[in-house]
Amino acid sequence: MTPKPSEVKITEAVVTAVASFDKSIWRAPSPDPNYDENDAKRQAWFDKINNKKNWKGRILAWIDEADFADCDQASIHFTGGSLEVVGNKPGKLRVWSAGYYTHIGA
Repeated sequence: MTPKPSEVKITEAVVTAVASFDKSIWRAPSPDPNYDENDAKRQAWFDKINNKKNWKGRILAWIDEADFADCDQASIHFTGGSLEVVGNKPGKLRVWSAGYYTHIGA
C-alpha cells in the first residue's frame, strides 16, 4: 500500500544521501549503436506522412511526387506496409496506407 504524502517521513539518512549524490557519476545513455543517419532520414520522411494523433494509425497525406519513393520506404520501415497512391494533382500525390496496426497486427 502506498502511503499518503502526509504519512511519508523523510529521515536524516535520506536527506544526507540526496545531498551527497555525486552528479558527476551520472552519464547520459550512449546512443543506440544500431541507429544511423539513415534512421534519422527515414524518421524525417515518415514525419511528413504519419498520422499525427497516432503514428500507428492509417496514413492519408498529400506529398510531393518527388518524395514518393522516400516516403514509401519510410512507411514500409515504420508500419510494415507500403503507400498506395489514391489521388493526384500537379506535382502532388495523395497517399494512403492501412498503418502499423493493420500491417503488423499489434
